[in-house]
Amino acid sequence: MIESTKRLPEQVNEFTIHPLYCGTIRNHERSGFLYRTDCGGARLNAPCIAWLLRGQTEILLVDTGPGTRTRAGRFYTDDENREDLLLDELLRLDVDPSSLTRVILTHLHNDHVGGAPLLQNARFYVQKAELTEAVWPVPFQRPIYETNQRGKVPAWIAILDRMEVLEGDTEIVPGVRALLLPGHTAGSQGVLINTLQTPGCAWRYGIAGA
Repeated sequence: MIESTKRLPEQVNEFTIHPLYCGTIRNHERSGFLYRTDCGGARLNAPCIAWLLRGQTEILLVDTGPGTRTRAGRFYTDDENREDLLLDELLRLDVDPSSLTRVILTHLHNDHVGGAPLLQNARFYVQKAELTEAVWPVPFQRPIYETNQRGKVPAWIAILDRMEVLEGDTEIVPGVRALLLPGHTAGSQGVLINTLQTPGCAWRYGIAGA
C-alpha cells in the first residue's frame, strides 16, 4: 500500500525503509498462507523479511525473522554459513542491536518473532487480539505459534514482560502507525510509515506482515 500526500514539513516525520533478509521458508505448501485454500499442491519458497525504519531521531524495527540458526535452522540454507541473519543484517546497516528500543510485531508466528529475544533493550508492540490468539490458537496454527508443541517454548513467551499490548490502530511514534489488519491471523497488524520520496511530497508506505 502506497499513498501520496502533500508535505507539511512541521508535521511530517519521515523514515527510510530497509528490508532485512532473515531466512527462507522453503518448499512451503502455498495454501498455508491462504487459510487452506486449495492451491493444487503448489509449493513456494518464501523469504522471511524484517524491516528497519530509520528516522531523523529514532530507529524502529518491524518483525524479527525466525531467529538464530540454532533455534530455527530450517530457515537457513547450508551455504549461508551464518549463525544469525538478523544481527548480521543490522550490523550491515551500522545498527547496534542493543540500541533498538521499539519493535513492531505484525503477528506472533515463529518466522516473525523468533529473533525477538535477541533484542534485549526493546519493547515489542503487539495487538491484544494477536496475543490472545497465540495463547490458544486454532489447531492448525499451533505449530507456527509454537503453542502446545512438545519440547518447544514459543519465542513470544520470552518477551511477555516487554510487550506493549495495543487495541486497534495506534501511533507508535510520529510518522509510524500500527493498523489492526486481521486476516492472516486474528490479530495481525500492518504498519503505516511516512517517508520522503521526492522534494515537496511525503509518501506513506504500508507494511503488512504475512
